[in-house]
Amino acid sequence: MEESWTTSERFGSTWEFKFVPPNNMQVDGKSARILAQNPGFIVAMETPGTNENAASVWMYALHLGLQTVVASQVNAFGGLDGGRRGVKARSTNFDCEFVIE
Repeated sequence: MEESWTTSERFGSTWEFKFVPPNNMQVDGKSARILAQNPGFIVAMETPGTNENAASVWMYALHLGLQTVVASQVNAFGGLDGGRRGVKARSTNFDCEFVIE
């Protein structure tokens, strides 16, 4: 690949994860599909986003005991012809404070 690995990207905002039992989850107001769960964790996938030139999807693993969320995104953009095009993957982790109501 032409580009190298980087750890300099930052999101600079607070993300809100909201789980309403038994199987409704939202991430910053966007629907997420719960793929697996037990009393200590949830694994979810955000509804994929797409437009005429790009598509991406986020996956999340929330762990209540560890107060942590890890997230990964895959993204593809551009078409067969020249111009700006490529694929991207990124992973990040969040330190969290879970509020259980």
